[in-house]
Amino acid sequence: MSGQAAPHWSEACPLCGKAGGHGLFFEDKFRPYYRCPRCGLIFVPSPWQVSAEREKARYDQHNNDPADRGYREFLGRIIPFMEEFLTPRCRKGLDFGCGPGPVLAEMLEKKGYAMETYDLYYRNDPAVLKDGAYDFVTATEVIEHLADPGSMVDRLLSLVRPGGILALMTRFFEEETDFKTWFYKDDETHISFFSRESFLRMGEDRGREVSFRDKDMVIIKRGAADND
Repeated sequence: MSGQAAPHWSEACPLCGKAGGHGLFFEDKFRPYYRCPRCGLIFVPSPWQVSAEREKARYDQHNNDPADRGYREFLGRIIPFMEEFLTPRCRKGLDFGCGPGPVLAEMLEKKGYAMETYDLYYRNDPAVLKDGAYDFVTATEVIEHLADPGSMVDRLLSLVRPGGILALMTRFFEEETDFKTWFYKDDETHISFFSRESFLRMGEDRGREVSFRDKDMVIIKRGAADND
């Protein structure tokens, strides 16, 4: 679509479900970005999202080499953060959105965890998406690509056993961020941008404990007595 975007987006927020009233936050020559006044999510509406074919073509260009030490260190930062929430008996995990090279899953396997992997384009095996099957689920650099992050977080949490965790990695938008020059928005497959407040609202809506580390890691914990 082209042309100037409307000052407000009337459809529901893809994170918290608020209906309408989402103000135009920023617009460039490629697409508009709206912001939900309830949860603070900045999102690109569906008419401006890329096709699945174009999205996969973009992913195919990613250079996520398992042998790349810098990439391994980047992903590996989330492991000690996760382990603060895992007991010694928590050994089974799922890496959701692992990409063509499941680097994080391999790193976790070397630490003794039993891992499954899933990716819509590269390891599309719905059989691994079993309710209550995992002590933890990881989704690193995934959630910013999702058109429906609220419902997907609910789905991922359903895969976690009571007392388990969902560990996410995505760059946080902060109020001091200059969105116009922010590198994170320039990837056309990035369509959902979260602040800490977005995750806190998500946790509040679901009755979940939320914890942060650095500028890009968040853990959502499922309560030990939580069976929903």
